Amino acid sequence: MNRILFIVCCLWACYSCRGKMPDTEFVLHLPADYSFDISLELADTIVGMDMDDEKKAIALLPLEKSGYGRLWVGDRRFPVWLEAGKPLRATLELNVLHFEGAGAKTNDYLNRKFYHTPCFRDYGMDDAAFREKLEKMVRERVAALDTAGLDAAFVALEKKRIAHDRIYELAANIVYGGTGDKTISGETFMELQGGLTEDESSWGIPEYPESFQKVACALARMDETSVSPYTMLLNVLKIATGECHDPRLVEYIVARSSLEFVRSHGMEGTEEMDRIFRERVKRQDYLEEYQHYRDENNRLAKGQPAVPFTFQDVDGKEVSLSDLKGKYVYIDVWATWCGPCKMEIPYLKKLEEKLHGRNIYFVSISCDEGKAGWLKFVKDEKLGGIQLNTGGDQSFMQAILCHGIPRFLLIDKDGNYINANMSRPSEPETLKILESLPGL
Repeated sequence: MNRILFIVCCLWACYSCRGKMPDTEFVLHLPADYSFDISLELADTIVGMDMDDEKKAIALLPLEKSGYGRLWVGDRRFPVWLEAGKPLRATLELNVLHFEGAGAKTNDYLNRKFYHTPCFRDYGMDDAAFREKLEKMVRERVAALDTAGLDAAFVALEKKRIAHDRIYELAANIVYGGTGDKTISGETFMELQGGLTEDESSWGIPEYPESFQKVACALARMDETSVSPYTMLLNVLKIATGECHDPRLVEYIVARSSLEFVRSHGMEGTEEMDRIFRERVKRQDYLEEYQHYRDENNRLAKGQPAVPFTFQDVDGKEVSLSDLKGKYVYIDVWATWCGPCKMEIPYLKKLEEKLHGRNIYFVSISCDEGKAGWLKFVKDEKLGGIQLNTGGDQSFMQAILCHGIPRFLLIDKDGNYINANMSRPSEPETLKILESLPGL
């Protein structure tokens, strides 16, 4: 009886060992002077990677199957293909990854540079011209894929990734480039609607949930009720919670959209967003990131002392926030190279004219590093108000959590925040808010 029991235990042990996939090791070698954060993003989690004294970072990943990942080195991201149970090694040199081991050939393909990939300056192109660029992008990538000699299963999955990336770019042209007077073809609109089609087999492709979220943003932007960044966000969340059935997709869209909004616009007046976020988001890393932004933005809440500053004006005279006490202060953080910033200038001028002689200062703080170009722009465009320049000092931008411009702030007569993420001059609510200020 004991002998039979021993044999059964041995067979069970063998079965257990055979069924358990060993951890997949990923090793990254970094330059000696590298000191930025490193992490590996997978479909459902983010794995931190700590460097040792030899500038080597190792991750042991309990993968059940091969799949895509993203390696984040500082703020740079690299696509990677991880084969379950097979080690992968990479070395970073001059912002280029060199791979060794299983999957090296696949990863070399993923990290090659393509000529027709859209960049940020392409967004805003005419719809027809942008569609033509995307067709060239797809043809270039598919041709490279078909001639790379890679595994057939990977090739099929990669073609799905290319298709999702195409939809992402199509939506991004609307989200970042705007609609304005641009004509959006029926073909593009139908493709965007089709971009909300769920595909279980695409989960794990990073571009799949990203394209969903960007399509939701594009459709929300085209919605006539999206009269402000916050109402646009709520329309995105409405699409996610109303049209997506996969809870992972809903969670991704709600989390990423809310975090992007909070990062740019803060937490003021976001009760409905907060309710939806807490109801739909359960992933720990999303919750921690959200709480981090909430904690940071508490310093910028209504009634908190505004971050002080002292910058030079166009005559080289230093102007401090304390010099402006006694009046309301509407601040525009901008730069001459920023397209959206320059689009707000005519509306800002109208605000200044409308409220001329009232108890309010209009202050524009330029973050241009070079003063000559800034001074010329101020003179050529006949900019009014108080024009200041940071002189390249980023401390003020960091203190107000400014991750993108233009950024607007409204400060009361005592130097405290009314709104550290104030609406833009082009938004109708801005004039209403300013005109309602007591003692203006």
